[in-house]
Amino acid sequence: MLPKTVIPEALFTIPGDTRYLKLKERALKDAHVAALLEKMNAQPEGSEAYKTAARDYLTALFAKMRKLDASYEAALNRKEGAYKRRIEQGKTIVE
Repeated sequence: MLPKTVIPEALFTIPGDTRYLKLKERALKDAHVAALLEKMNAQPEGSEAYKTAARDYLTALFAKMRKLDASYEAALNRKEGAYKRRIEQGKTIVE
């Protein structure tokens, strides 16, 4: 029988993702961003109302995140663009 190997969880995380998740967590504490997230989640997925609410939520979320950490702006711009393209394709936001 082979010995059990323990792989540290840190090997499965990407430092940038951790940074993004921490920023997102802080941004979601903003009442305006949280309200837009609730509004988005209340819409039927794939509907025009969902797309509009999702764009509004993402715009507010990423603006808040840029305000919290301006040095991460380029990565946030790429991620925001990717999420908005998903929405335009009729897909939901997956994180």
